[in-house]
Amino acid sequence: MRSNTFRLYKLCKFRRILYLCVLAFMCNAWADEFEHLQKGHFGRLGMNLAWLKHSTNQSRYDSLSTAVSADYHYIFRKGVTLGLEGTMASSVGHYQGFPLQGYEAFTTTIPSAGAHSLFDYSIYLGFYALRRAHDKPLYVGLGIKSSGYLNAFVNAPVLALPILPYSTYEVKGDIALSSKFSLEYSAALDIALKTYFLIGNVVEDQSSRVEGKSSYGLRFSVGGRYYVSEKTYFFSNILLWYQSIAASESVNITIANNPEDRPGIKLGSANVVYPRSKLSYVGLRFGVGF
Repeated sequence: MRSNTFRLYKLCKFRRILYLCVLAFMCNAWADEFEHLQKGHFGRLGMNLAWLKHSTNQSRYDSLSTAVSADYHYIFRKGVTLGLEGTMASSVGHYQGFPLQGYEAFTTTIPSAGAHSLFDYSIYLGFYALRRAHDKPLYVGLGIKSSGYLNAFVNAPVLALPILPYSTYEVKGDIALSSKFSLEYSAALDIALKTYFLIGNVVEDQSSRVEGKSSYGLRFSVGGRYYVSEKTYFFSNILLWYQSIAASESVNITIANNPEDRPGIKLGSANVVYPRSKLSYVGLRFGVGF
């Protein structure tokens, strides 16, 4: 009995030593892997081609939008990431109605559509929770983003520019499928810290800043990469963006004179409001990463 117990003890001890050896080997392998995790400078340049829709309760704008985008970020040794990202877009499309409520007091005609401009800049800080030597499957982070939208009209007596500083919460990553191909994805929630509006008296070149209530946005993208070298690749993504922009406070606008003798302008005073609006953006982004 004692002999069997001793044999069992030796067997268990041998197994413990074997487990420790395996664990030590795995830790050594992991340490080597950590040394080769992706880190350093990364950048992307791209172009967007998308369908853009901006609507209020009394107007709708549909257009084909083109944009340029850039992204630069640095991954530190421990996976902490600091980055900058920006997009500038413009489009010309078809407008039905006019977004500002109260504009009718200043004109005898309906303003005709001109161009639509969109800008979006952000700085973000996060952490790559999963990194490997050949890809970065999971990033979790937050950031500060500034967005603005401007619709330019012909014969419009008043115009408005929404400016929205957001706090951004994002997850994203890239997953290697082979040595040449990778899948990439991103999802983000944007919550407005404030909603500002610059509402301008175009006739007399004056403007007022007012605020709105809660605004938010959602952004999704999914796509792929094709690597032509260890760090250089071409990419293409499907983009889905949505923004809900709060209504502005009412502001009193007075047009006392018409210095440039613009046709259709009426003199007077009225309260003007930028109503709650929605912006949808669906399209493609393609470019090069390095």
